[in-house]
Amino acid sequence: MSIYNNEGRESAEKYLLDEYNMNLIAFFRRIKQETNYSYKRKEKQFVLGDAGFLSIDDLCADKSVTKTSELLTAPAVNTFEQLLFELMKDKLEEISKYIKLETSSKSVTVDLRNLNLAGYNVKLIEN
Repeated sequence: MSIYNNEGRESAEKYLLDEYNMNLIAFFRRIKQETNYSYKRKEKQFVLGDAGFLSIDDLCADKSVTKTSELLTAPAVNTFEQLLFELMKDKLEEISKYIKLETSSKSVTVDLRNLNLAGYNVKLIEN
């Protein structure tokens, strides 16, 4: 959080991607669920409450690893489904930054400039 608070969002995003291969949005979701950090919009910083502290290694640890005996149980299926749900949610959040669907007008808005700036290659397919 100190990187985000002191150096900004871009630095934190680069650090998480380089060091832990983790999306910033997924990291924020874990921060919200597993720590007592809260975001102060006015200061544009995260602050820690009274409940305690988790290290960045704990937050970025791969929590999808289970024992072989647990793979055959029903809770493991739920865990796998939750993992898939979280992955899909992360992808949809990423996509929603650049693409807007408007069902009422049946239109799609694509922010090509920001997609390209983010490193995505855009291919248009017309049939």
